[in-house]
Amino acid sequence: MFFNPDKQALKILEDLGFPKNKGWWSKYPKRALEEMSKMSQGTNALAHAVGSKMVWKESIITDFGSYYNLSIETEGYPHKAPRVFVTNKSVPKGHTTHVNPDGSLCLQHPSTYSSGTSVLQIRNRACAWCFAYDAYLATGKWQAAQY
Repeated sequence: MFFNPDKQALKILEDLGFPKNKGWWSKYPKRALEEMSKMSQGTNALAHAVGSKMVWKESIITDFGSYYNLSIETEGYPHKAPRVFVTNKSVPKGHTTHVNPDGSLCLQHPSTYSSGTSVLQIRNRACAWCFAYDAYLATGKWQAAQY
């Protein structure tokens, strides 16, 4: 009998509550486990399945002492960029605050997204956005990179 790493990865994901043949993790099970491993090493984010999305939830605190609850939604990943939402604050949509019309954070120009971008990289950009938003609230100026 031969070892099938994809099949083993799918079994692990299924044991973790990710339904078989439901989301992007069914097509890229090893990538899904890699992303989960990266996120578990440096964050307190927890992943779960919501339909065909793998969603990470995390609470962070900025240097300003502000709390942000983040929801990182991956649907169509890795070929489609994850979307990140702040779920505990009402953040105005628009160019000034770098919030897209759907309420997701604008973390990079869409043309710069690559399927090699990890969920952890997106999460780290979201953390930087939270700090920049706090600075914006204090100064009225966006202090971070503009896309």
